[in-house]
Amino acid sequence: MRKRIGFLVVVWGLSLCTLLPALYAAEGAPGVIQACIEHGNQRIYVVGPNETCKIQDTPIVLSTSASGSGGGSLVFQKRWNDQSVHPYGTWHPVPASEVTATIGGGPLLVQMNVSLEGGSHSTCRPIIDGQWAGDFSGQIKSYGDPYWTEGVIATGCCGGGLRAWTTSKVYTDVPPGSHTFAVQCATDGGILVVNDGGSRFSSWSVTELK
Repeated sequence: MRKRIGFLVVVWGLSLCTLLPALYAAEGAPGVIQACIEHGNQRIYVVGPNETCKIQDTPIVLSTSASGSGGGSLVFQKRWNDQSVHPYGTWHPVPASEVTATIGGGPLLVQMNVSLEGGSHSTCRPIIDGQWAGDFSGQIKSYGDPYWTEGVIATGCCGGGLRAWTTSKVYTDVPPGSHTFAVQCATDGGILVVNDGGSRFSSWSVTELK
């Protein structure tokens, strides 16, 4: 009989339809499944009890129940409503997003919900000690960086307006120890505004996967 799944870590690029059959097949290990983060594109795939990850990929354990021993530990969660203004043409750190925290060197699940308005085409990304989190594992940057490394939304063009930048992605190979984490944002025209200093909030979090 299939057990109810009380908790599931959802990662950017992961197909839930692909994962669910493997979750049910993995019930021999209550509450957890063995999985791997694929090197380069950061997709997650499930491996069986007698299988191992490909040599360049990173093994992790995902929890499938609220009481499971797998999953990960929350490194930090930050929420703010301070307004910041960012002219077009380069990456700008969002000052109120900055957090100093200690990690153990495991894969990091970074989730963002950033309130954006103005500018033109806009984007955000996580930085660690002043560099893009994807640099630690050699992830490929998009053509014409600094812009569309993580994707793009219309905030001041194409019928854009008030928009939420929402992403969930895994980053690997960040060394253990104390690091400074922050959000960076950019736009290719006009002035991009994060929050309004009042009723609009942004947030982001980092979870270290096991």
